[in-house]
Amino acid sequence: MASRPTYRCPESLVALLEQSLRQLPGATQELLAAVATLGRPTVRQLTALLGREVGADIQASVARGVLNVESVGTVRFAHPLHASALQHLLPWERRSRLHLQAADLVSDPVERGRHLALATADPDADVAAALDAAAADAATRGAPDAAAELAEHARRLTPKQDRPARHARSLAVGAYFDACGRFRAAIEAFDEVVSAPDAGAHRAPALLARAALEDNMARRSSLVHEALAATSSESLKARAHNLLAWSEGFLQLSLEAGIEHARRAVEMAERADDLEQQVIALGRLAHLLAIRGRPDRRLLEQALPGSRAVTVDDRPEVMLGLQLMWRGELERARNLLEAQYTEAIRLNDDSARPFLLVQLTDLAARRGAGDEVVRYAAERRLLVASQAEFGGVLSNYVEAVAASFAGPPKAARDWAEAGVAEARARGLVTAELRLRHVLGLTHLLSGDHRSAWAALEPALTVVGEQHVGEPGFIPVISESVAALAVLGEARRAQQVTAMLEDAAASGHPWATATRTRCNGLALLAAGEAEASATELLTARDAFDNLGCKFDAARATYEAGAALRRAGRRGAAHESISEAVQRFTAMGAFVWAETTAKELGRAAGRRAGNLLTAGEERVARLVAAGRSNREIAAELYVSVATVEANLTRVYRKLGVTSRSQLTRRLTAASNTD
Repeated sequence: MASRPTYRCPESLVALLEQSLRQLPGATQELLAAVATLGRPTVRQLTALLGREVGADIQASVARGVLNVESVGTVRFAHPLHASALQHLLPWERRSRLHLQAADLVSDPVERGRHLALATADPDADVAAALDAAAADAATRGAPDAAAELAEHARRLTPKQDRPARHARSLAVGAYFDACGRFRAAIEAFDEVVSAPDAGAHRAPALLARAALEDNMARRSSLVHEALAATSSESLKARAHNLLAWSEGFLQLSLEAGIEHARRAVEMAERADDLEQQVIALGRLAHLLAIRGRPDRRLLEQALPGSRAVTVDDRPEVMLGLQLMWRGELERARNLLEAQYTEAIRLNDDSARPFLLVQLTDLAARRGAGDEVVRYAAERRLLVASQAEFGGVLSNYVEAVAASFAGPPKAARDWAEAGVAEARARGLVTAELRLRHVLGLTHLLSGDHRSAWAALEPALTVVGEQHVGEPGFIPVISESVAALAVLGEARRAQQVTAMLEDAAASGHPWATATRTRCNGLALLAAGEAEASATELLTARDAFDNLGCKFDAARATYEAGAALRRAGRRGAAHESISEAVQRFTAMGAFVWAETTAKELGRAAGRRAGNLLTAGEERVARLVAAGRSNREIAAELYVSVATVEANLTRVYRKLGVTSRSQLTRRLTAASNTD
């Protein structure tokens, strides 16, 4: 049950509407008060509430333009301002009495709870308890907003002397706000308990809940350790170690420490028979082990039966989807992650959706689905507009990825640079690595390979120091090799490529294809252009088989660069032209535009060197403004022959329209 909107209007207009409502017969005013109380009632509900037939009054109100009767038989105000004016007109005692009557009339516990809340002004322990139950029911139905509204009323109606109940209800309010993504409101609710001198047994859970929403890692760690010292509960200790597993192991990328916390959380959750914390712990342990390069799918299988006991972003299906994405098994990953995102929408889990949208953006970028990258970025932008979402660091990442596809390139670089600074200030190591990866990509895109290496080297160092064994987690290895190769650092490029050996030897599909690409780049840096091109074209085919379209396009372009270095200008132009087409097809327009600029270098001084005599004649006539039919007549060939020649010209020159072809030939002529 979503909370009903409140309509505000000028006092003068309210006064005018009140005056018109006062002029209505008393029975009609009573009917309108009942409609305002029940929202969109049926005629039967109105009859039961008022204890009389209401048909004639409804017809009169419809005739006056105050009420409407919908096709499903429900009654509503013609305009919300009528309801607003009526609330001003009705005395509190009358509104309260109507809500009490309505509470007895409705059978839905959530709706009944709302009426009880609106009927009660002073603290009432029984009503507060009823609202607790109604809030829990709303949360179970996937309506956290309604649950938060009811829980706030329950807290308001708690007798002042019952401090333990007040603290428990503040925790519930915070949990419901957290679930619907209203993080600032959740923090306020948890802080009330944390700062209370009489919080007692509620202090530890409040500290843990507050820690989960803290984006400064030093502060988060302090809160969790304070909670551990304040409780003897095995269940709460499991929750604390789960938080440390995520914050230290994943967010700060201290893998061994995170793995140890996850193992302790598993043990404590099992002893406490806490299914929720057990599922979370198993998922986080599996996640961290996979990043370490020691994946254990059995842990996820063990967690799977309890999947529905946890929020969507903690489900084992999500963890498995991420592991599959890192390995390059993109379609399987897509099926799992999209299904869980759909589930989060169904459950109104706005706390999980921002995290899932980051993963879906990553996945779409690897698949070369530029339209999805842009769509996910826009969706996430709207979703987190009112959320205090970890300082916006992951929003920076998503925006940077989207801009690296659709442009402008400077925006991608600005988003990434700002995100790196903020992530570092907050101790968010993994977020910083993500942002350094996309920052390195933006520098590679602009041809500034020295800046790319400067952005990527710190990330590569962390990956080595923390023994990250999953190269697809944050793929800084391949982009580091790409930067080093152009800088002529052949030996260093080979050393970085060697970081892929263990994963490739284990049969990791993406690592195997990436090692081939990196070998090709290292060979290019060593001056072995022919061998480099062979490796890069092999990598392209391997990426194509995996559906890693972005990587395949990169390898295609890099193969063209190697072929050009080998003096094979025609083959180089073919490869670079193919890369332009690939980037264009996937919506990576920034990459397509940049790659297209390389075509002139690959082609030499004259575009005609790539074309047969017949293709060049057709191309020149197109550039002169002739239609296909006119060209066919002039060359004494069929229109189909002209079209076939033109298709080959487009492919060879890397253009997609007659205007682009004209500009291409004009530019080539100007260099002759």
